[in-house]
Amino acid sequence: MARHTKIPITVAEEGMITEGNHLYLIPPRMNVSIFNGTLLLEKQVADHQLHLPIDIFFKSLALDQKKQAIAIVLSGPGSDGIL
Repeated sequence: MARHTKIPITVAEEGMITEGNHLYLIPPRMNVSIFNGTLLLEKQVADHQLHLPIDIFFKSLALDQKKQAIAIVLSGPGSDGIL
């Protein structure tokens, strides 16, 4: 993505305060949620169930930011991000 944008790109970390005009990447095998503008990370459970980290993040974003939330899915596996 860095080749196509000048927007800062950062891998999300626990407790990171979000900023406008930034891209945050979800680390592998992690779920990210947001509360009061702060990123919270949680390891995915090692099981045989479908993991939907984008849906988990979007739900927390909508609850946290309400009408101020905007999110765009650029790519992703399967149906993650459609809920």
